Amino acid sequence: MKNVVLFSLIFMLFACNSVSLSAYEEAEIEQEILGRFDSLAESVKRLDKDAYFAHFNHRLFTALNENGTVTQKFEQFQQHFSSGIGAVASYDELSFKRVKVTVIDANNVILVNEYNAQVNLKNGSKVAVSGAGTQVWHRSEGNWLLVSVSSSTK
Repeated sequence: MKNVVLFSLIFMLFACNSVSLSAYEEAEIEQEILGRFDSLAESVKRLDKDAYFAHFNHRLFTALNENGTVTQKFEQFQQHFSSGIGAVASYDELSFKRVKVTVIDANNVILVNEYNAQVNLKNGSKVAVSGAGTQVWHRSEGNWLLVSVSSSTK
């Protein structure tokens, strides 16, 4: 009997916490995430590392890298990104297509996209790259921040 009561309490707590969102609420969250995504992309185009890193939850962050490795500390990601962006002089193109936002709940969202980039490096060469990415956004204290990213190249 004690187990039945405990199970019932757990089920009721779970049911109370799994509140579904209205279509309006989902659309509103989707627009918020698209705005954050645009802000993230603009900070990259401007080569503004500080603005870029402000989009991340440094404490909860993890990443799946395109080479099949995992980054478990934000500082590792920050160092890798900083060294790469440090070689970039400017972007001729950074565009995204097939952007899809999936609202999991009021505080968790997944964004997937395909991208194309044409970059001018400081050494004078040009590089073109395309691929896809996945981002997991989490809202904490009213702020949407990235908690995980993964990428691949074509």
